[in-house]
Amino acid sequence: MNEITLQRSAGLNPPEAADFFMRARFFPVKGDYMAPDFKDGDLAAVAPANAYEGEGLYLLNNGLGQALYWAENVGGDFIHIFHSNARYSRYHFELPVFDKMVLGKVFASVNVMDPGALRRVARAFS
Repeated sequence: MNEITLQRSAGLNPPEAADFFMRARFFPVKGDYMAPDFKDGDLAAVAPANAYEGEGLYLLNNGLGQALYWAENVGGDFIHIFHSNARYSRYHFELPVFDKMVLGKVFASVNVMDPGALRRVARAFS
């Protein structure tokens, strides 16, 4: 998939796409808390957000650091968050509390097939 195909599939024109991809970031998944959706070492492509934007996968500041959580509205102003791996705890928050935790919303996953190559590319851009 090239850049033009990605822009068209996302419904973005070139200036919108450039702005979007300049603001997006990659978040590395560590551990098994998002299995089976992500494995240790995969990356989540995250668009900036600062509030609930509907059900989906979010990057949150949970008070101990940053982590990915699925979020769904369970009625009224309550948001239920959880990891993909059911062995991890689930939580409920009022919407204003959840909104303060939001750092971004995940729009894609990257399955890292060669961690060594990824590190070399990252060093080249730093």
